[in-house]
Amino acid sequence: KKKLFRYVDYLDYDLIRQSQNNTTLQLLIWEYLQPVIDYDNKKQASLMPTLLALDSCNFNLQETCAQLNVHRNTLYARMEKLRCIMKYDIDLSNTRHMVHIGLMHYVLSGAGLLYL
Repeated sequence: KKKLFRYVDYLDYDLIRQSQNNTTLQLLIWEYLQPVIDYDNKKQASLMPTLLALDSCNFNLQETCAQLNVHRNTLYARMEKLRCIMKYDIDLSNTRHMVHIGLMHYVLSGAGLLYL
């Protein structure tokens, strides 16, 4: 059976898609995600996939551990590293919201190729 998708359920993605050249959106990416992207490139780490998984699981740690197939202590360590690199507390809802918006743009831009 085919799954139906409603356009209104994806308005946020359409808004991001239409705003790709917006300087405010680019600043958000630079501020929240670029340090993580740079760290992953420099250290050959996997913090961006961790951040994407956290976001897709609504920061539910048990679901994120299952999705990444890692122990919860591994996830806790990665989250602490993310806090240090990003200089933002990812436990705060505002930070999570900004990260979510940035990740939507990251995914829509071809997995961040614009920012590497």
